[in-house]
Amino acid sequence: MIGAPLLEVKGLEVAYGHVSAVRGLTLEVHDGEIVALLGSNGAGKTSSLRGITGLIPPRAGRVTFAGRRLETAGPGTAVAEGMAHVPEGRRIFRDLSVADNLALGAWGRGRSEEPQRTQMVFDMFPRLAERRRQRAGSLSGGEQQMLAVGRALMSGPRLLLIDELSLGLSPLVTDELLADLVKLNREGLAIVLIEQFVHRALDVASRVYLLAKGQLAWVGTPAEAVRTGAVEAAYLHGGSR
Repeated sequence: MIGAPLLEVKGLEVAYGHVSAVRGLTLEVHDGEIVALLGSNGAGKTSSLRGITGLIPPRAGRVTFAGRRLETAGPGTAVAEGMAHVPEGRRIFRDLSVADNLALGAWGRGRSEEPQRTQMVFDMFPRLAERRRQRAGSLSGGEQQMLAVGRALMSGPRLLLIDELSLGLSPLVTDELLADLVKLNREGLAIVLIEQFVHRALDVASRVYLLAKGQLAWVGTPAEAVRTGAVEAAYLHGGSR
């Protein structure tokens, strides 16, 4: 890759008390990339994103985003610098309206751009526009995932990290959301994608990182992953958390 990476992770270690979930992860994401982070259940994928964004302070390692060290800064700084995280399970505010959920995504980013960003989300997801005053908890699973992605976009990120895009969704809705993400990527947004449907992730990714038992098992292009059998090998090794 040409130029310095937008996100650079070196030697990341994440633990829950005495239980180690991620050990020595090294990862790079450049502007304009979609990077797939794949592995079996418990391989450390979700913990990796939590460590990168500061939701869990890393036990060791370095996280650099757009030239700034973030590993001790916390999630608020990560958002302010241009990183947004769509967590596993969506984590929307179910008792608030669609519009209020989106407004919370823009919190701390300045009110002047909020109307423009809200309209951008509504243009991307017309169903959210139709339901803007509806309680978020009453939305379908696909609409809730649209809202989770839309809320993340309200901060105007340079990098979007998405944990299990398709969880609980039909293949059709998943494909619609992936198409939206590919469009955003072509407009300049870098993406890190955790996805249970491996073939869908390989179809859209520029590069692939495979985790097994909390450690990096393989990195390369989707074509190389298929040709070498790296995906099958990583999933057969399983994971620790």
